[in-house]
Amino acid sequence: MNASIQPRFALLAAVLLGAVTGCVDFDREETEFCQRNPVRCEADAGLSPDSGAGNSVVLMRYDRYYTPSGIVSRPAADLDTAPLELFSLDGGTLVRLQGSQPEPGRVRFEAPPGTYYAKSGDLYVVTSSRQVDFSTPRSGRPDTRFLEGEPAFPMRFHVTGASPWNTGYGTSYMSDYLRLVDFNRGEVASLAVFGIPPGTTSLENAEGNYFTTVNFAIPFFEPDKGDQAWLIQKTYQDAGVTADGGPSFYETSTHATLVDSLTLDGGVDGGGVFELKATLQPTPQKNVTFEWRRGDFAALSSEQPSESGGFSRSLFTLFATPHDMTLHRLGGLVAFTFQDEGRSTLVRRLAYGNPFPSSWELMGWTYLSYSTEVTSVDGRLSTSRYDLFVVQEQLPKLTSTPIQPRLSLPRRFLIDGVSATESRTLGVFSPTVTWEPPALGTPSAYSLRVEQLGLPGTFEAPRTVADFRLGPSERGVRIPLGILTSARSYVFRLTVHAEPQTSLESPRYFSGSLEYAYSTTSSGILTVP
Repeated sequence: MNASIQPRFALLAAVLLGAVTGCVDFDREETEFCQRNPVRCEADAGLSPDSGAGNSVVLMRYDRYYTPSGIVSRPAADLDTAPLELFSLDGGTLVRLQGSQPEPGRVRFEAPPGTYYAKSGDLYVVTSSRQVDFSTPRSGRPDTRFLEGEPAFPMRFHVTGASPWNTGYGTSYMSDYLRLVDFNRGEVASLAVFGIPPGTTSLENAEGNYFTTVNFAIPFFEPDKGDQAWLIQKTYQDAGVTADGGPSFYETSTHATLVDSLTLDGGVDGGGVFELKATLQPTPQKNVTFEWRRGDFAALSSEQPSESGGFSRSLFTLFATPHDMTLHRLGGLVAFTFQDEGRSTLVRRLAYGNPFPSSWELMGWTYLSYSTEVTSVDGRLSTSRYDLFVVQEQLPKLTSTPIQPRLSLPRRFLIDGVSATESRTLGVFSPTVTWEPPALGTPSAYSLRVEQLGLPGTFEAPRTVADFRLGPSERGVRIPLGILTSARSYVFRLTVHAEPQTSLESPRYFSGSLEYAYSTTSSGILTVP
């Protein structure tokens, strides 16, 4: 990968860098880009010889690594366990088509024009498109080495310059802590410090633990490969009173720095104890003011938490990103969580520190859910049925006017013609799910996630068994045979997306654009006979 590709090409490059060799004729913009910049596509401009066209369909899957210097693509590491597959639907039965693999990460199928179920893992794209790209965007360099074992290691701190350490917010879990952020490794870690007295400003020889929060294992810190970690002291500040007169807090930072060193005494293979050296500095402080008209969202939901015993949860997050897309919201600056009836207007002015470069985009993300408990028809299972609304926009745009809904819920959510919100026993193993578009907003796609609930009397966690993605003009999907299992119970989550920058044929990029909205509604508990 040519290192000259800058992060500002992220949205475009995420589509066109489908392979280490060759351009992908994924859409008109990509073709024009490759014609203007053949070196950046690392091939002659023009069509890839195996692009889907005519009677062929091409599926691809790469891990696309976003680094400070550009984007690097590699064939997906889990192709053996999540192969690329293409099916036609005969009645309720999926019929697998045979494909050929011209190169790792890409499979070509001979298939006449029509609608197909393209699949990788539990993700399905129901489409008539000739190409589907299941590639996954990842933050960090592809050659990162990981420490084997648990995602936590002991630490020893040599940190000075901290803001006076605060442990007294009225609750045991709301005390200061340290966070480590490294975009080159795609890492965010929470660093617990043990036994720090209130008011401490020097953490010399303090002990604690390193917990990775976005990776399954801890990525090894290698400065010679460009790794550069911010150390941020996270603290809580007053966010005003709640509707019932109680206190509320939000998380932000006042001190941060780039670490001097982060070493592991046993090396990447030997483990041991992390040693962290840094001198924290005060971060420039700014304010964010927002007016969140939550009553306008509540009016779109069928859930009424205060009347039915359910609850509402509100989250406002401010973060910085170096890319033209968002990955895990790594550069968090403000986290404000509020749990109440979810109807009153929230007006807040919150101070925050920002240690990141001024060139990084400031983004605002809001989440608002309304939940009630539902039970299965036999009364043996219960879970939350919820409606939720998410809006993410560049901060000036989000906060310059009151925050209001961009997208309402899908209407007439039915399963075999019966309201999906009713808990019941299904009559078939291959039901048809239908809906109507939302009254507010312009959809760019729909998704339907099928969650299998744990067996009654067990601690089995719910798990996703299928996630279907469909275009904005679709009004339903048939669940193929083999997805629902006899004597098991399920919840269907239907989401409408407003994210025109992301193509349906790049399904793993949803909720990755700088600006998007989505709204989700849920079924009751559906039991298979």
